[in-house]
Amino acid sequence: MPNFKVSIDGIELHFVHQPSKKPDATPLLLLLGWPDSFYRYHRVIEPLSEDFHVIVPSIPGSGFSGKTALPMDTVADLFARLMTETLGYGKFIAAGGDGGSIISMSLAQRHIRRCCSAIT
Repeated sequence: MPNFKVSIDGIELHFVHQPSKKPDATPLLLLLGWPDSFYRYHRVIEPLSEDFHVIVPSIPGSGFSGKTALPMDTVADLFARLMTETLGYGKFIAAGGDGGSIISMSLAQRHIRRCCSAIT
């Protein structure tokens, strides 16, 4: 899996980014709970990348992102910036379970013009 790290506002974010071979594919932000690992999605990243640009970030405070836990709204804002500013996606969808569902809901509420949310 292609792993990357970026710093946004001094917060180190780790993420997996598996672009689709379809240039017009929808970006899909897969969110996990806390504490958990991006590895939870390792079996679905490649199949999903047939139709989606798949992005799986590690939540700050767990995994390979920064070691300080942050409020879920702050994490949602960081992930919105990752998707739009860092990766250049104008619009994206987000899905997650556990803590990821809270971040997904926050993305839908706080970044309504950029994100549609599917809480799982």
